[in-house]
Amino acid sequence: MNHKKGRIGILFLIVVFILQSIIVVDGVFYNSEIPDIFNNRSFAEESMLHNFTNYQALKIIDEEIWARVIVRLKDNSGINVTGTKEERKYFLEERERWFDSIIDDVLNTLSDNDLKVNSRLSNGFEALISEQGFEKLINDNKVKEISWPKTGAVALLGESVPLINADDAWSSGYTGENVDICVIDTGVDTNHPDLSGKIANEYCYCSDNCCPDNTNEDDSAEDDNGHGTHVAGIIASQDGTYRGIAYSADLYIVKVLDNEGYLQSWADLGNAIDWCRTQGVDIISISIGNRENHPGDSNCPTYINTEIDDAFNSDISVVIASGNDNYNDGINYPACNYQVIAVGATYDANHGYEGYPYDWIPITCIDWSADTDDITCFSNTGPGLDLLAPGCKIDSTWNDGGFEEHCGTSMSTPMVSGAVALLLEKNPTLTPDEIIFALQDTGVPVGSWKRIDVLAALNTIETPCNCGSWSYSSCGGGGCNSEQKRRTRTCDPSGCAVESECVYDESCAGEGEGEVSECTRSGYEFC
Repeated sequence: MNHKKGRIGILFLIVVFILQSIIVVDGVFYNSEIPDIFNNRSFAEESMLHNFTNYQALKIIDEEIWARVIVRLKDNSGINVTGTKEERKYFLEERERWFDSIIDDVLNTLSDNDLKVNSRLSNGFEALISEQGFEKLINDNKVKEISWPKTGAVALLGESVPLINADDAWSSGYTGENVDICVIDTGVDTNHPDLSGKIANEYCYCSDNCCPDNTNEDDSAEDDNGHGTHVAGIIASQDGTYRGIAYSADLYIVKVLDNEGYLQSWADLGNAIDWCRTQGVDIISISIGNRENHPGDSNCPTYINTEIDDAFNSDISVVIASGNDNYNDGINYPACNYQVIAVGATYDANHGYEGYPYDWIPITCIDWSADTDDITCFSNTGPGLDLLAPGCKIDSTWNDGGFEEHCGTSMSTPMVSGAVALLLEKNPTLTPDEIIFALQDTGVPVGSWKRIDVLAALNTIETPCNCGSWSYSSCGGGGCNSEQKRRTRTCDPSGCAVESECVYDESCAGEGEGEVSECTRSGYEFC
């Protein structure tokens, strides 16, 4: 089921991507521009100088042009990722082990003059390649696709809780207990008092040595920007006034952005999604996207689709911001991927005049009379949007133990992630498609989309029936006949299944029944 029709999105990070034509040679897909860039020094120098995301798509090394690419390999493992959630997790791990050896095989055919690896991925790698390295890769029958992202990503950024009826959901007993949410962002202030005890684990993938220990990979995700801490607080803040939507949930934090909010490598984001999945989380919240307009699935890039697909197949809801570019006919990537929940921003109250640029909102637009549930002028909408949620003006945790108010689809995204957590607390068996259907079906109409109403969605979700083991009476006990035993059990919620009944038991049957068929015994369970 493609739930992307009629959805709305929210964005915290922005990444620029220019659609490029694709060439297929001997089964290898690659951008048509790649062969020409190796001989265009002026273009390479211009690209390196004028790039607002600080992403180095091209580099000049020893007077030679190198391109940063993502290489994906063909899946000939024969491993089908099917079955229960646990079985799919096992098969994904088996497939990753298979790919490890294939990646080694491909890299072993290349020299330092061909390729410089930045990061390994679950089914490939990100690397700088020279022209001769590119020629070798497109002639390797193990290679499926070579993509060339032109830019990276950059960070953007009281009344909301009752507006989406989260406080009524809390009163009904749903606060996100036993739900795990992974936030991929600038990290988190691990010493913030209102996030104390909420961070279950953390990690960093941040190329160009922007992890806390000045390396590309670290087991600390300490926030040196503030945006990630703000997002985390919208989900799980313990503050009495600015309480998170799912304040009992546990957080898993991955830092992929530097101190200015830039994404240095798409592989960092892909590896972060994989890390979240292997931690066993239920939800992944990402305020990252490209500032380009992608009106529909066919125009959507594919850089980290493998990692998104693996998360989706593990029944993980991936919630992503749609972007802050005032597009009304399309949204950013990766929100445009059809397997994610793309979120857009509304106002949480009557704010009157609101003009932009402001905060992390890079575009110029004006809302002359910003009122409750109005879509913000900066929020991207159009094909591929799933939902709306309050995204302006949102108070939440900030670095150094404080609180700040910010606007952006980045703020709406954790609102939806928190709402998903409350639904999963009520019914942990829900799939991502069932979750988006419940939120869309019960949301408040705003334009062509729906603004989430957590309580209304919860009221449509059935609590799974969990029953204990049967216990049995003696023969003829509990009002049963002499050839029966009464069996009883306790179910939660009470009455969701049979909890007491009489059943035939051979040990109770008298002698001499002979050839009488068991199914002639009226009232026996199996007749």
